[in-house]
Amino acid sequence: MAEHMAVENMSATKRQKLDEDEFAFNFPFRPYSIQEELMKELYETIADRKIGIFESPTGTGKSLSLICGALSWLKDNTDNLGVLKENKQEAVEEEKNDEPLWLRAYQTPVESNQKRELTQLCAKLDDIRVNPKHARMKDIRLMHLGQTKPIARKATAETKESEENYIVPEYESDHGTKHDSDEEEQDDNPGFEEAVDYGIVQIFYCSRTHSQLSQFMHEIKKTKFGTNIRTLTLGARKSLCIHPDVRKLTSDTAMNDKCLDLIQSTSSKKKAPGCPYNKKNLQRYFKHHALAQVQDIEELHDLGEQLSSCAYYGTRSAISAAQIIAMPYSMLLSKSTRELMGISLKNNIVIFDEAHNIADAVNSTYTVIIPSQQWIQTRRQVWSYFKRLYENRLKGRNVYYIKQLLNVLQSCYKFLTSKAKLKDNTQPVWTITDFLFETKLDNVNLFKIYQYLEKSQLAQKLLGFLSSEYSEDGERLSEQSTITTGSTHVSPLRSIQAFMMALTTATKNGRLLLHYKDKDNGEGKEPCL
Repeated sequence: MAEHMAVENMSATKRQKLDEDEFAFNFPFRPYSIQEELMKELYETIADRKIGIFESPTGTGKSLSLICGALSWLKDNTDNLGVLKENKQEAVEEEKNDEPLWLRAYQTPVESNQKRELTQLCAKLDDIRVNPKHARMKDIRLMHLGQTKPIARKATAETKESEENYIVPEYESDHGTKHDSDEEEQDDNPGFEEAVDYGIVQIFYCSRTHSQLSQFMHEIKKTKFGTNIRTLTLGARKSLCIHPDVRKLTSDTAMNDKCLDLIQSTSSKKKAPGCPYNKKNLQRYFKHHALAQVQDIEELHDLGEQLSSCAYYGTRSAISAAQIIAMPYSMLLSKSTRELMGISLKNNIVIFDEAHNIADAVNSTYTVIIPSQQWIQTRRQVWSYFKRLYENRLKGRNVYYIKQLLNVLQSCYKFLTSKAKLKDNTQPVWTITDFLFETKLDNVNLFKIYQYLEKSQLAQKLLGFLSSEYSEDGERLSEQSTITTGSTHVSPLRSIQAFMMALTTATKNGRLLLHYKDKDNGEGKEPCL
């Protein structure tokens, strides 16, 4: 009880100091009363671990007030590494910990290694900050010492992927795909470093557009915090990818599929050019220079081009060490995206700018619209992939799950077309449970089908198969091909996979709607689910 009162008194003293000193927030100039009030309320809200809703008129410097208020709390309550300072109350609780000594002794070396690693990273960032341009040129020479600059090569007749590359890997159980356990992981394997929990208190700043995120970063540069704070801006491939074959595409979905297709072909075993920019040994350098200075998304893209390192995956490899992370609404609101990037909101701070847009952002993130033509077209493409080429070569439970997928596609198409034919459709909205019963999919385990699509990467394999059958302008390369496709850059299974993920959510949280949209050719409307 006495310890608790001491903590309260310390907190009250600190708050009194904030009231007396108008520059305690390190505001770059004398703040207006409305700015000072906002910073104080924000500081108190974070200190009390509460949820705050703040409103301020346009032109009152909201971004700068948010930055100074939040970062002042961060400075007062974290150490030089960004880790939360231990207060007396936590020390007392640690002494009363019931964990056995051997378990606590095991945890200590792990925590020490993480702290040592973070300390070394911060020392490296301090060295870069002394002379950023010189440090960047020095690292560029080290990165490409004895190597030529990566060049994105197009697949030729000799390097073009064969049909074997489009076959999904053997899927023997519901726990994953079979792989050779003796296969050694190479340093240039695609992907990014796994997230490490350094115990850093992170601030996630979310806004609607990239221009607003860039403005937020520029505001940080105006303050004293901008000299040593570790910041990061996350974005889509459209903003960060540096591969010319991906950047020439216009659709976000097409860019995602093309990027994933390049990553899958990076392995030397497939004899494909892959992506020369996405290598872990290059991401380490990108991570250092991305965190050393406050940079917006355009500057991070330019950094990737200078280092010839993927800025999209490079930013993700730096997430665990950043203190301030700016991102669009959709990235934070999507649970699957957070898990994929290793983002944890526990014991961290989340700030939504223009929060009145959150409802629309949630609807946009979790809404999937699939026209009737796409259902039947995707089924024909999957069937052609399965029957004409790979039926006799698919192994494990691939045959079982692909047949289940074909059944789901057929059932959804029949349901949509039958409901669209009804003149007086009095129920254009269904719960997930009602939909599954009406389509007779209630006895199908959609969780396992979705898991299969995720682990087998069938969407990318199907895209590669379609690309081999069609030229970029959509013309059929083989006279024997009977399938139809809308684009050779977008996997037809991508939206179907998102739809199936929505079906696996709790029925109280989801609804299916029947509505109509204009056809692509402008001739009438078509039903969508």
